[in-house]
Amino acid sequence: MKNSLITLAIFYLAVVSYAQQTSNDTIHWSESRQLEWKDFTGKAAGKNGVLGQGTMVMNAKFHKGLRATTSVEAIFNRKSSFVSAEGKTVQQLKYFQTMFDIYEVESRKLRKEFKSTKFGLDPDKVFQEKYNAALKALSERVDEYMEETATGNEPAEVEKWSQALKLELKELEGFR
Repeated sequence: MKNSLITLAIFYLAVVSYAQQTSNDTIHWSESRQLEWKDFTGKAAGKNGVLGQGTMVMNAKFHKGLRATTSVEAIFNRKSSFVSAEGKTVQQLKYFQTMFDIYEVESRKLRKEFKSTKFGLDPDKVFQEKYNAALKALSERVDEYMEETATGNEPAEVEKWSQALKLELKELEGFR
């Protein structure tokens, strides 16, 4: 429960901090680029028992014009992500990469949703409703992942999630 509250607080801060723009201290999800320990450049928060933290966000933007356009990205923040020396294991890195993959799967689902959306007379409202629903689904999925994998301490569960997400990414290839 404590980890879920910490995750939700981090998730909220990440969404707020990314609402306007991203910086050079970010990594945009890519099939050709996996997370590495050198990407975790933040300072440890000094929380008892916390070996590391990966800060990720699903950032969506909306632009009104002759035709409404949207963009959705899964982004990792290097500066607010950290890992302690004892947390630097192959298993923990896989745990964070798999979480980043969840963000990309949910981003692709939102891209797919936006592609079939008629924004109508109140496009801002439609965009915000769909984005809020996607953020809620993402938060629930991350919580489920954290619980089922015991925050990365159950290797078999992390592997199960990783394989399932690879299939989902492939199914949603058209929304990359």
